[in-house]
Amino acid sequence: MKAQIMVMSCLLFASAAFGAPDADEIMSKSYGLPKANDMVSTTKMTLKQAGGLKKRAIKSTMRKTDLGNDSLAEFVSPADVAGTKFLTIGNKKEGDVQHLFLPALRKIRKIASSGKSGKFMGSELSYYDIEEHSQDDFTYTFIKTDQFQAVRNGTNTTISCYVIQSIPKKPDAPYSKIILWIAQDDYFTYKSEMVDKNGELEKTVYNKEVKTVNGIIIAVQTVVESVSGNATTVQTEKIVINSGVQSDIFSIKYLEK
Repeated sequence: MKAQIMVMSCLLFASAAFGAPDADEIMSKSYGLPKANDMVSTTKMTLKQAGGLKKRAIKSTMRKTDLGNDSLAEFVSPADVAGTKFLTIGNKKEGDVQHLFLPALRKIRKIASSGKSGKFMGSELSYYDIEEHSQDDFTYTFIKTDQFQAVRNGTNTTISCYVIQSIPKKPDAPYSKIILWIAQDDYFTYKSEMVDKNGELEKTVYNKEVKTVNGIIIAVQTVVESVSGNATTVQTEKIVINSGVQSDIFSIKYLEK
């Protein structure tokens, strides 16, 4: 009997010593990845819906501040959305402030916290999805390891990933949890499953192609697939990093120009 107890104790000690990876440590490395001070890019957004395909061209500008990331998305085409502007003023402590300018109405609409579950310009991305979040906004649990197929710097690669459960701390978050596929080598997020408040899968986000530019990993093709059958593809092109962007474009005044 004593021998059995000793064996069980050894097994328990071994399990603790070689246990599951630390989810908080993994996420700390993921959130700590190098980021651009500023970036300008051209984005092509394709919406796949029951009525067919819709394509949109967007100029995106971003800058990093002490409080978070400010960003401006300016819709270039087609004509029915051209001139629409979406401004985000980053604030990691109090939450990002988002404003949408609608040229047809000449009005600026502030996106309320309660409205961030809404779809961004009819896409499968919500306003919550495209705002910046901090590591402290969630609690994390390691689930398992898995693999994901993506194109890295032009090469199709099988990527070994940590699968992490991420539960939002804020009650107004639109999801009950988000399941993340974090690469074991570069700690970039390659896949996310968004689970709604009822515990049902709502959509999956795939970063299918990434490029490393000046040491910064950037998703250049992202596909969002909803359980409804709708999908949004975001293709990022003509990326310019750390060129020095004008600060005055990140303002309400600029939206009205």
